[in-house]
Amino acid sequence: MDILLAADDGYALPMAVAIDSLMRHLDSHTRPKIHILTSPFSEMKRSRFDRVLGRWASRADFNWMEIDGSSLTDLPVSKHVTHAAYFRLLMADFLSESVNKLLYLDSDTLILSNIEALFSLELTGSPLIAANDVLFPTLGSVLKCAELGVSPKLPYFNSGVLLLDLDFWRKEKVKDRAFEYLREHRKSVVFWDQDALNFVYAGSWTSLDPTWNWMTSIEPVSFLPDSEIKPQLLDIEAAGMKPKLLHFVGKRKPWNLAQMHPEVFRYLSGVIRSGWFEEDELDLLFPSALPRG
Repeated sequence: MDILLAADDGYALPMAVAIDSLMRHLDSHTRPKIHILTSPFSEMKRSRFDRVLGRWASRADFNWMEIDGSSLTDLPVSKHVTHAAYFRLLMADFLSESVNKLLYLDSDTLILSNIEALFSLELTGSPLIAANDVLFPTLGSVLKCAELGVSPKLPYFNSGVLLLDLDFWRKEKVKDRAFEYLREHRKSVVFWDQDALNFVYAGSWTSLDPTWNWMTSIEPVSFLPDSEIKPQLLDIEAAGMKPKLLHFVGKRKPWNLAQMHPEVFRYLSGVIRSGWFEEDELDLLFPSALPRG
């Protein structure tokens, strides 16, 4: 089971917490290979990150892949989105040709269930499985479809959780086509590499159960714009079904305590359990009532 996360130094802590939460919900007999694609971390963050991974060294294989992002500096960014958003587009350049099925996870996620159930989904007949974006449900809500020659009614996916056929990625030159899109349409890019991937995969991907990419901006569901996915979300909410993976989309993040994210206490519990902080630091930073270990 090959899993990839990609981030820069600014997302070192959330990526470590995501990996720790993933490992905590795996069966003990499952040994994933977790690929980490990143630019260099500071010495302090690398030390803390390695401490988190060290807790799972007997149950997972970690592949650290350090990237030179100089080829990405001409791509559009914002105050809260860095060039690290494009790292994953380079993944096939770093992974072995033997890796033909890959699960990509954003670093601002918290896994609440056994991820093997997601990885085991069949990709037969589809090069990609992803969750519909709940705030921007169609290509027409984001892309300039007339200019691009694609139907505005086609669904638009969130790229935070992707189950990928890498043979298709390589054969169809997804990376090159995505970068071409980003450079040719840089003035109209809204959601970075997500826009580019939606253009490349337009009409050729399969929808994922939204509980596997539960975007924390979607509560309550009744406030969301009408879309094909909204009735399914309402059914999930009415049935009291629990998310299998939380995705902290948008600028507001639970590790930024001043922002008072609604999931802040659940997330802090994950930070504490991960081992990112030493015990003496925890005594100073967090209430003893929050679970540890």
